[in-house]
Amino acid sequence: MNNYKITPESFVSKVIELYRQARKAKVNNSRVKRGRSHNISSHVEDVFAEFLAENLGKYTYLVDQPITVEGQKNPIYPDIVLVEDNKIINFLDLKMDLGWNRNGFINFCNKKETLISDIRNKSCRLKDGITKEIKSFEIDENVKYHIVIISDTNIPKKQMKVNIEGVNSLSNVCVYLLTSNQHPNTYDESKLRDIKINRDQFDKLINSLI
Repeated sequence: MNNYKITPESFVSKVIELYRQARKAKVNNSRVKRGRSHNISSHVEDVFAEFLAENLGKYTYLVDQPITVEGQKNPIYPDIVLVEDNKIINFLDLKMDLGWNRNGFINFCNKKETLISDIRNKSCRLKDGITKEIKSFEIDENVKYHIVIISDTNIPKKQMKVNIEGVNSLSNVCVYLLTSNQHPNTYDESKLRDIKINRDQFDKLINSLI
């Protein structure tokens, strides 16, 4: 078991709080009421990058960074990229659940499998989000694409099992299910006790990125 600086429990608590805050208008006026919640995906990316940075330490973590790869017609858009010594070591995508693509997940992962085979050992470039400076990197020969699913809910368990079993044989793509039983969008931190935090999946992810 890993010795976490930011624990899985703390990370999940932050996600719950992000869902709670997403319900509120971003102005200080009691007469302004939201209907639908703000999208929290970008905030979770930042929080998860912090979780990785504190627990792995050694990399630079690029969040929501379009990347132009040598020989590729279109940019790629991973949620988080791990960089070390001017090399891209790993790509990560975060999904809150699989409700968005329950019938297309296997195909989604197969496309990532092919992508990694096509781009490893190639050069790429990106633009710094603040300075707009163009930076060049190499993609490591051992690079992998990690699909991190925050919650295994919002999809029937049988269908989730089919999806996971359908991608287990992939060489370039790894999938992780971080929590079970209760979705973090309950807006109530007391519900944390109902969420099963899959420590083995957190450990598997961290160990694969070290």
